[in-house]
Amino acid sequence: MSEPPDPLDRPVSRRSAVLAGTSIAYTSIALVIVRNLGLVPLFVSVIGPLEYGAWLATGAVLVQITNVDFGLLGVLGQRVSRAYGARDRAELESLIGSGLWVVVGIAVVVGAIAAAISPLAAQLMDIDGEQGRRLTECILIACGANILHLAAFGLAEVLKNLQRPVLPGMQTVMGEALSLLLTVGLIHYGFGLYAISLGLVLRGTWMLVGNGLSVLWVVIHQLEIRPNWNAQLVRSLFRDSTYVFASQLAFRLRAYVDPLLVGVILGPIPAGIFAITLRTHEMVKLVDVQFGTAILPGLAHLFGQRDEQRLREIMAARYKTTALVGAIGLGGCIALNEGFIRLWVGSDLYAGNTVNTLFAVSSLIFMISGCAYDGLFIRGEFRVITRIVWLDALGRLPVVIFAMTVWGLPGAAAATLLSTIVLFAIPISVSLKRRHPVPPGVLQRLGRQLAVVSVTLTCFSLAVLTWSPAVEDWLSFVMKAAIFVVVAVLGTAALDPPFVRFLRRRGTGSPLTG
Repeated sequence: MSEPPDPLDRPVSRRSAVLAGTSIAYTSIALVIVRNLGLVPLFVSVIGPLEYGAWLATGAVLVQITNVDFGLLGVLGQRVSRAYGARDRAELESLIGSGLWVVVGIAVVVGAIAAAISPLAAQLMDIDGEQGRRLTECILIACGANILHLAAFGLAEVLKNLQRPVLPGMQTVMGEALSLLLTVGLIHYGFGLYAISLGLVLRGTWMLVGNGLSVLWVVIHQLEIRPNWNAQLVRSLFRDSTYVFASQLAFRLRAYVDPLLVGVILGPIPAGIFAITLRTHEMVKLVDVQFGTAILPGLAHLFGQRDEQRLREIMAARYKTTALVGAIGLGGCIALNEGFIRLWVGSDLYAGNTVNTLFAVSSLIFMISGCAYDGLFIRGEFRVITRIVWLDALGRLPVVIFAMTVWGLPGAAAATLLSTIVLFAIPISVSLKRRHPVPPGVLQRLGRQLAVVSVTLTCFSLAVLTWSPAVEDWLSFVMKAAIFVVVAVLGTAALDPPFVRFLRRRGTGSPLTG
């Protein structure tokens, strides 16, 4: 009598997982924007500028700082996805059992540390009496919510890397929506600052319960996995997570140090102009980050299956998608950012076309070469990634500081472009090539296609910036932006027919030859 089929052998659709994960991620971002931007006037008018400002300066910052997993979730997700692709049941049982317990432990420890230092917030803001007590209590409530969130994120990471992103995604969207409704309702009934912290508790509780039940259903019932504790594997997880955490710190240093340097060297007003000018650039990069987050579990799963040919095709599609999104999005920043900022906050807060263009090109190169990060990450090359990102984060500082001191913001932009190419793009691309051999003809074809699309759209953006009439109102801006996007998309389709055929076939075939 034949053995029953192993549930791990059931086929999964990585394409559907990526599409679902990306859609849900963007929906969640929209809800976060509503919370962080749309509700701010309500918070200020009801809670008051003093108390709400103190919350933003202390409680909200403390929640963000302590909402860290020390790199563990990234390592856990990569290993779960790779083991699932390899159909390694023993590895999955140890990873899920040990990893989730460690995540819970980290959540409790981090939450306790945050709660211990939360009473200092009122003293730091020099707020006493009823407002100080309320601020402290709300921060304590938010610290408890952080414990729930970190544990829920661990469960979600397991589900996403078992190619089930819809389940945790639905919990995130529903939790965020219910949290917004509760916050607005409590604000209406006079709960003040408590409305924000209690909304965070509801979101964390919903996500934790929903993701927990989903893990029980998928892991225990569908896949018949029996999680267990493995002390040796825990040590291995912690070892690799230190590298991932170190690389996360380097990326944050790279992202946030430039406005600080501008403020110290050139003053607070240029720092504000710099930050406002690059705000649209950051939104374009956020779109790519969400897509990369959605596709990473599928890449790791494919690597676990050892299907190198298909992995090369999907990595090529990853590069091309990033180049497309980056060239259109950042090209739009080159062509349209001046008019957008003039209509939004006034032309006095625009850093100039030179700064805007150089930083856009630098961001495009960083995004495209950053695809190599995915290729190294799915292979577990965490140490290599850490060396490269710290080389970039630290090596660029003296160059940027010198250029900014001598030539101001244009010098900083030029130095950033140069350091991005020399310290990040070249090292990380070479490192991936060494660990993922690709036939020379394939690599040359991909590089040529990426260069044609990126350079052509950048030149088109500069032409629009130089010769198109300036926008006078929001309607003309929207029309100009729509025409730019349509022409850019049609131009890309004409420049890269193989990729268009690849997309029309829903990811089947090769993005290099169609």
